[in-house]
Amino acid sequence: MVDAAVVIIEVASPSTAAYDLGGKMHAYIRLPTLQTYVVVDPDRHSIRVMTRDVGRWTLQDLEPGERLLLPVVGVALPWADIFDEVDPPGPMFAPADIVAPPPEVLQKRSRTPD
Repeated sequence: MVDAAVVIIEVASPSTAAYDLGGKMHAYIRLPTLQTYVVVDPDRHSIRVMTRDVGRWTLQDLEPGERLLLPVVGVALPWADIFDEVDPPGPMFAPADIVAPPPEVLQKRSRTPD
């Protein structure tokens, strides 16, 4: 675990997201030296930036076309460059995830009460 950092950039992974965005994130934001904590989610093409300002954290979700600004280290990264070689996000549900109800359920729905 890091014990002193000014900027931390976390790349989220489905297999480690619960830990990365839970206990690990809370440990990081307690570091007195940390000024900016960034979470990049390549699956959703999202960038979440937490910035400490006078002891208080603010949250910003970057939109496509914006830049990830890290003035404390003199870096500005265009959103498009961050996801340059990452496949675009797919649909929320794949066609195989959408399944029709079984026929017996449909029959029960179409019956009228006696």
